[in-house]
Amino acid sequence: MMKRFLAALFFVALYPLSLAFSGVDLDKADLDFKNRGEKNFSELTQLREQYKSIYSQGNLSEEDRIKVVTQMGRLDIYRGGLLVEVRNDVSIDQQKQAMNECMNDIELISDTNSAQYHFIKITCIAFRGKLESSITGRMKYGLKMRKAQGPAIQIAQSSLGNFEGGGIYRVLSAIRGNRKAKPLRLYDADEALDYANKALQRPEFDDDYYQSRMSGKDYFENYYYQAQAYVAQGIENEDINLVHNGLSVLKSKIKKINYLEKTNKLGERAPETIAYRSVMNKLKTVVTMCGNDADWKSCLVQNL
Repeated sequence: MMKRFLAALFFVALYPLSLAFSGVDLDKADLDFKNRGEKNFSELTQLREQYKSIYSQGNLSEEDRIKVVTQMGRLDIYRGGLLVEVRNDVSIDQQKQAMNECMNDIELISDTNSAQYHFIKITCIAFRGKLESSITGRMKYGLKMRKAQGPAIQIAQSSLGNFEGGGIYRVLSAIRGNRKAKPLRLYDADEALDYANKALQRPEFDDDYYQSRMSGKDYFENYYYQAQAYVAQGIENEDINLVHNGLSVLKSKIKKINYLEKTNKLGERAPETIAYRSVMNKLKTVVTMCGNDADWKSCLVQNL
């Protein structure tokens, strides 16, 4: 009896220590996450595995489960979708690996029906589909998106919809404004602009990770998709003025990002913002080139 009592006492004494150990691990991973902009694909993957290991230890509250898996998803989106914009050593196979892992592991928090779950899920489906070159491949992920977007929209319209600066609306705008989604019946220029504007209108949100309270206007990618939507509307309506609206947004926000970088004020999402500046510059180049073409519409259709 005494041995059983001592064994039980030993377990109780160790139990809080195991929880504290998990907390230390999480603090370390979060500190490494702050330096994600300085890491290559392999290093980002190792950091992701830190979070996965923390989740596998168990003993996490629902709030911590969501936070840990959200951090994994953010790393997947960055290493698989955005890193290629700032480094030339990321392969398509690596990008696909990151997106596949994202789509798989986000289901660890599917039971929470949280904004984090829906945002990361549709983001990774969108990036994964973008990596497919064939109609069949894109159709596969297009069907996944059609299934996932309904529940995501419901969350976006709720009080939880501010997460990631209206992130769900942003992803929907990205898809609706992409002409390559036309065969999948997911393209709609008017909806693209509506969703981008809704993302920009999201009020400030308290994130589990970021210290700063950020609104939709603090996420520069929202402006990129607003510009993309203007260009899409210009093509559909054969209105060059709408295309110029998109170009004006791009020029203004690229200039703002350059200023913030120069003054060291890019903030906690600097890596993502810098990556999107690259995307903005690419669209700006195409729109500027085609805007000087007599057949500007055909030029845009061919190059977007």
